Amino acid sequence: MTPNEIAAQDTLDFLLPHLKNNIRLLEVGCGQGHLALLLSNHGIQTRAIDIAEEAIVSSKEKNIDAIQADFLNYEDNLFDVILFSRSLHHITPLEQAVAKAHALLKPHGFLLLEDFAAELANETSIDWLKQKQQIIGLPYKFDSLKDWQEHHYHKHKIAESEEMINTIQKLFSKNNVERTAYLYRYIVQALENENNSQFVKNILVEEKKLISKTSLVPIGLRIVAVK
Repeated sequence: MTPNEIAAQDTLDFLLPHLKNNIRLLEVGCGQGHLALLLSNHGIQTRAIDIAEEAIVSSKEKNIDAIQADFLNYEDNLFDVILFSRSLHHITPLEQAVAKAHALLKPHGFLLLEDFAAELANETSIDWLKQKQQIIGLPYKFDSLKDWQEHHYHKHKIAESEEMINTIQKLFSKNNVERTAYLYRYIVQALENENNSQFVKNILVEEKKLISKTSLVPIGLRIVAVK
């Protein structure tokens, strides 16, 4: 498995308990299609969309049903599940995105979210990430917490976790919120070589272990909500 496939498998492990065969799922923000491929291989009828042309090209190369689209303007038949895979924090207005998901879901359909709480990162988070990047020889994406905040809030203007949670709770019931590992994904983004797979597996295990000991803040955010 490549590092990206390991990250996709981590998300799949979260999703599978909430999925059944022969359902229709929309993945919003499919990226290169690693997760959509795993979902399809598990018998999930998956439609994948992304606003980036290169993402759709890569997804189609994996024989995924992928379409370049802006989610806010996307129209289709109703889905059993809508999955935001690390995409909702980018979509504005946030309220419109959640309302769109609600409108595209069948009654009692699931909204599943794999995202993160950028606001929870602290100096310990950044120091741990830098240490792992140094081991594998990667340049630091964030040299300080200030760099992290500048990147996420000034450059990309992303939504914070509580904003996403509160917006979803206004339209959906049975909201289950889970905090989990996420920092390792910043290393995955810079790695493609299968030779790095064991390193990625190890840092994912380490991040989860440190979270369980409260030595690291869990910035990963997962939500299961029902229409």
